[in-house]
Amino acid sequence: MTLNAYQRVADGVRQGIADGTYAAGDQLPIQKEMADQYSVGQATVSRALRLLEKEGLAYTCPRGAFVGPRPKNVPWA
Repeated sequence: MTLNAYQRVADGVRQGIADGTYAAGDQLPIQKEMADQYSVGQATVSRALRLLEKEGLAYTCPRGAFVGPRPKNVPWA
């Protein structure tokens, strides 16, 4: 089965969470860095982050993307 580009990015972040590269509360790399790392556009990274947010694994806010569910006191991006 071939993964879409955004799914590949999301899987990479999930793997980073699973192996301890990213812990709860850690800030993820900026979208430009993630786009370069996975050789995709920033829109693809944004879609991957939205998927991870729906899954409760990450959230975005004006300061960036972070691991874990959105705290109640963090504004929406």
